Amino acid sequence: MNRRAWLVVGVGFIAAWFARAPRKSIPPDTLPLATLLGRSDPTDEFERASARRAFVFPEDHGPHRAFQQEWWYFSGNLVDDAARAFGFQFTIFRFALHRAAQASVSAWRTQEIFLAHFSITDVQASAFHRHERLQRASLSLAGASETSRKIWLKNWQIAPGIAPDSWQIEANAEGEAIKLDLTPEKPLVLQGQQGLSQKGAAPGNASYYYSQPRLAAHGQLRCSDGTHHVHGQVWLDREWGTNTLDPAQVGWDWFGLQFANQCELMLYRLRRRDGAVDPHNAGTWSAADGTQLALAASDFTVRVLKRWTSPETKIEYPAGWRMVIPKLALDFEVRPRLNAQEWNGLIHYWEGAVSCHGSYAKRPLEGLGYAELTGYNDYHASR
Repeated sequence: MNRRAWLVVGVGFIAAWFARAPRKSIPPDTLPLATLLGRSDPTDEFERASARRAFVFPEDHGPHRAFQQEWWYFSGNLVDDAARAFGFQFTIFRFALHRAAQASVSAWRTQEIFLAHFSITDVQASAFHRHERLQRASLSLAGASETSRKIWLKNWQIAPGIAPDSWQIEANAEGEAIKLDLTPEKPLVLQGQQGLSQKGAAPGNASYYYSQPRLAAHGQLRCSDGTHHVHGQVWLDREWGTNTLDPAQVGWDWFGLQFANQCELMLYRLRRRDGAVDPHNAGTWSAADGTQLALAASDFTVRVLKRWTSPETKIEYPAGWRMVIPKLALDFEVRPRLNAQEWNGLIHYWEGAVSCHGSYAKRPLEGLGYAELTGYNDYHASR
């Protein structure tokens, strides 16, 4: 979203922290993912997503430096040759500190910082491994190239593959690693109104947002017991914008689901401080033949069935949902493949592999996917 709606603590917070303050001065629990996307001091320095635009590929796979925030978000469910199941997430976020170049004699001066999250869910072992990197875009330590469309933090990288709209991704840390080739099997989806995803009532409380909802993955995954040759399905979300969220919004629940019948569903539910249903909740249904149906807030309901409390942070998250979309005759439940898939680093949120079971047009429905839950460390967050 909507990744992704948008992370949470104002880029200003991260910028101030990175430029001036020691890390210990901003405890992780003060950085809800939604604040990064909803600044209280919007500036005219950066453009905002306020009108529909023409998307151009492959150029739009690369960075958009006129905007303050951006991300490349990959998540997927994989199996090895023995059918052992894994989930993974690999995301690189770009946060601009300035749009125009700042005069400086220091080679360390930067206009951007990059944050990357990499996780592996080992379903069989009930283990979740997470790794985080934060790096300034100076001295080639991190960056995003318009020409090569490569995005990197040191040796973690996203790069275009050989085929059109294909990708190669690679990350490794402390014994866990992925290296995957990703090839699209379905058309791109322009989310929202032809790619303009409105998150709030004010003009510019929006992002430009597209997805590649079904990428065939082949490659290698390494965890504690060695290297596995894996294959599976991956979801890519791309978003960019400035000051995306409304101050009344404390977080979101996002779902990217891939069903065995070759359909896909993206759905997000923005959570408000007053507990009301947000009119900007939205989604997209992609049929097996590639046709797409945009979903408004009135088209679906999401009901929490269970909750889980993190033993590490004591934050309570939803841990099961029932989703109903009457116009599609769609009724199913979503469950985490593992409850303990919480991110506890610079930012607190839950991001994990999920499974789906239910019915579509009175036929059985099964699927896998990923969910992202943000803002639950804000005690005002409505549930």
